[in-house]
Amino acid sequence: MVLQIKKTATREALESALKKIKNGKPFNPKKHLGKLKFPIDALVYQKIIRDEWK
Repeated sequence: MVLQIKKTATREALESALKKIKNGKPFNPKKHLGKLKFPIDALVYQKIIRDEWK
């Protein structure tokens, strides 16, 4: 959602605009931790990638 606010807006107008765009549920990143399965070890991958630069 995009909300345009003019420079001349009052503090009350800003606060009411912020209340309009508030989402009910906050984002919880902890439920996504550890979900990505990487096929190789991170250090091995890093060495392979850095070796390609040479």
